[in-house]
Amino acid sequence: MVLEQLWRAVPGLESAIRQQPLAADREASWVMLRSLLQAFAPSTGTTLPNSILDQVSDIAAAFGLADRLEADLGGVGNAGLWLGVAGGQADVLVVAHLDRQTFRVDRLEDDDRSARLMPVCIAKPYAVVASVPGRALRMQDGRLEVGARGRLHADAQGVFFQAEEGLLLPSDLITVDGNPRRQGDRVSGGGLDNAAGVLSALGAAAALRRVEETLLEYDRRCLFVFPDRQDYSLTTLMAACPALRPALGAIIVDVVEAEDAGEQPGTGAVCVLAGSRADGLVVPLNYQQLAQTLAVALNDARPASVQLRRACPEEWLGTASGAWRERVLGYIGPAINRARPGNETMHLPDIQAVVWWLACYIAAVLNLAPEVTGQYALGR
Repeated sequence: MVLEQLWRAVPGLESAIRQQPLAADREASWVMLRSLLQAFAPSTGTTLPNSILDQVSDIAAAFGLADRLEADLGGVGNAGLWLGVAGGQADVLVVAHLDRQTFRVDRLEDDDRSARLMPVCIAKPYAVVASVPGRALRMQDGRLEVGARGRLHADAQGVFFQAEEGLLLPSDLITVDGNPRRQGDRVSGGGLDNAAGVLSALGAAAALRRVEETLLEYDRRCLFVFPDRQDYSLTTLMAACPALRPALGAIIVDVVEAEDAGEQPGTGAVCVLAGSRADGLVVPLNYQQLAQTLAVALNDARPASVQLRRACPEEWLGTASGAWRERVLGYIGPAINRARPGNETMHLPDIQAVVWWLACYIAAVLNLAPEVTGQYALGR
């Protein structure tokens, strides 16, 4: 019922999603995902020349979003794009962090060929880092470049980097080397958190761009912002750029770590309704019920499209510990297994599923379907 109401209210939305390359072509999904995984994406440096923003720009151009992408839409170095009304306050804010796990040099050793490291962001524990390829990034001639290559290790004292090529500088940022690999629909490598989430968000934005006349009809503005720190705070983002404070709420797009007895890669998008006791994430009741009804309808139309996660154990979510004090309407993304940092795995069909779910859910929470808005008291 709710899907039919959405298709009637937003003519062309269903066909726009079906024709979106990420939803229609797994080979296209792999090519774009691989380009993001190979890109340089250090925390605090995702918009520098020769960074991952270059790859995001190429994908945005292929999706017809080149004129909407801005390197500083979210303020203080956070890229983003907009849909609908050209200016004013956002109605819905969609947030997907663009960086990957990053370390800074704490202490140089061994004639600048090794260093003890500290994490730049505090969103996840890093003590589980095994021996994985890494690279040290720095600015050279105005561009982000590799200054040293080697391996990341962990021992009882923490995380360290041993260079095999080049020398380290105190200002270097060290990340896991992407090294993306594919076997059928299964993809593995470093950086899936959150390359897969950003790619899914771009696909949903591209589908919604094709029905933008409906957003304009209802005077709606939707912003997609790509923070350059995975431990970003919604409150801080909105303080840095007041136009980001949404009238209706925010949607978080990030990978969701799989559980032994729960969601697994290859089983569709995961929609989280509540977080742990520590992180403060609780989706409002009416939006939870909308998500439940929409999930049933979408799974009937496309089996294995979405799973609802009603609550998460401590440290289960991948982003912004303790930061969900703002109004969050959903936490959505593909499931990943994280055997160890640098060896994450996911399935390409899950990106297709997230594009479907995000495009439908964003359209609904933007109040583009009056029948749905009334049934679930969605506000404005």
